[in-house]
Amino acid sequence: MPGRKATTLWTGLCVLLVVTGPRSVASKRFTRCELAQKLAGLGFPRYQLGDWVCLAENESALDSSVRGPVNWDGSYDYGIFQINNRYWCYPNAPAGCRVPCQSLLNDDITDDAQCVRMIFDEFQRLKGNGFLAWEAWKSKCQGRDTASYVKGCGV
Repeated sequence: MPGRKATTLWTGLCVLLVVTGPRSVASKRFTRCELAQKLAGLGFPRYQLGDWVCLAENESALDSSVRGPVNWDGSYDYGIFQINNRYWCYPNAPAGCRVPCQSLLNDDITDDAQCVRMIFDEFQRLKGNGFLAWEAWKSKCQGRDTASYVKGCGV
């Protein structure tokens, strides 16, 4: 039977792990060209790459680990494209993209890309422009020369 000191130490370590949580999730801060090339490789239309890079730069500063501050409705936005947990990722949105919000915070943006395609398609159907799902795109990218975001990237 362990002694009191060992039990106290073990309990303290368990509490520390619960409070701090796992920190082994790798994140990535992309360059404009890295993101454009990754998205092109995932099948995004080349004519949209500037818009996607502009959107990501203005939503997350191209950082895959960003969880935004609390929104007016108590929801949060996750990842490089700031995907909202009220509608798109779970545990809050069990339908939507069917992806855990935490998985949107790592360096593998494949699930992020699949989710933004779903969001884009839904807004394309509803509003005629899929990018209207993002406030940052509307205020920072819409009507601007977004091709400049991927100039010289070879995409």
